[in-house]
Amino acid sequence: MAIPSAGTLTASTKSQIWRTNLYQPLVKMGHRVILLDYNYDEFFTHAESDRWLKKQRGRLSETLADTFSREHAIQPFDFCFFYFCDGFIDDGVLSAIRAKGVPVFNYSCNNIHQFHLVQKICRLVDCNVYTEAHAAEKFAALGAPAVQMQMAANPDFYAPTTGTYRYEASFVGQRYADRGDLAAALVAVGVNIQAFGPRWQTNGEAVGNVTLADRADKLLSMVRKNGLAYALRFLGNKFVKRSNEGSINRIMAGHANGILDDAEMVCVFAESKINLGFATVYSGGHEGGGELYHLRLRDFEIPMCGGFYLTRYTKELESYFDIGREIECYRSKDELIDKCRFYLAHDDGRESIRKAGLKRSRASHTWERRFTEFFANPRIAALIGIQK
Repeated sequence: MAIPSAGTLTASTKSQIWRTNLYQPLVKMGHRVILLDYNYDEFFTHAESDRWLKKQRGRLSETLADTFSREHAIQPFDFCFFYFCDGFIDDGVLSAIRAKGVPVFNYSCNNIHQFHLVQKICRLVDCNVYTEAHAAEKFAALGAPAVQMQMAANPDFYAPTTGTYRYEASFVGQRYADRGDLAAALVAVGVNIQAFGPRWQTNGEAVGNVTLADRADKLLSMVRKNGLAYALRFLGNKFVKRSNEGSINRIMAGHANGILDDAEMVCVFAESKINLGFATVYSGGHEGGGELYHLRLRDFEIPMCGGFYLTRYTKELESYFDIGREIECYRSKDELIDKCRFYLAHDDGRESIRKAGLKRSRASHTWERRFTEFFANPRIAALIGIQK
């Protein structure tokens, strides 16, 4: 298994979220899992930077090839489960593993706006494992075999705490898209939201493509893949957004916080009266694209911690929660404000939903359940030789 620790922006506060969610449940289920000893979180920061990836993927490829050869000789693998984007790994390594008769699965999420990051690798593996239902047609259009395995939460880590409520409302995650605007709108009407994560503090830790060389690499890669006009529109939209951030920063003063470690994050989930979900992303993954909404890991982490969850409505949420009874949703900025005010004033209704969401999560949204269903999928069972 090759998975990132966090798979997000590289920061000094380290996260083990994907190991907690993907690796530990498989071990608990009794599987022998070889975890690749290589931290490649930074690859996701540079996933659209061709020069950086070309320079860095050699060591990751060599480590993966050596680890596979050594461990396969000790005990043959039934399958390999990776979480890679295009350009992370040399194609020949994947071919060599498959040539040994070992099927390769590649996991990806955020396909609603970042499918372009897996368009090549998805055709180099035996099966793709995706999260959002809509991604099925994208893989099918490329002739890439794929099965859905929705995200979940590990109840051994995500659990209610014994603490009392410390926050009226909170949001945990990096600032991008409309997140700053929504948070500031709540503060402006008197909702005491505390936001935690990258890019909220004006003097906080710099994350992402922070050097001039990194930014130039990303921009040149964008020109090669999307054309000069697209790159110029991206820069223009970036400039407009930056020009509007000053007023948001002033409103958020006293409400913007730094990056939490994993244990602190769980405490915030459990000890906030309202946990907010901001689900907007941009089509194509860049400023200026149309607004899209999709499921994310938070949709399962927060209810598993016993937190009351208020997030942006997406149709797919209805497949996993009874909206209004197990979680709550909003469809506009005004509805977000109204529901925050309502549930802060109605403790009984909020507590009822919180408890129902926790019960549903423990029953239906664990990774052990997801992997059990995954292995039972006929396509997967055939590839790894599971006997019925």
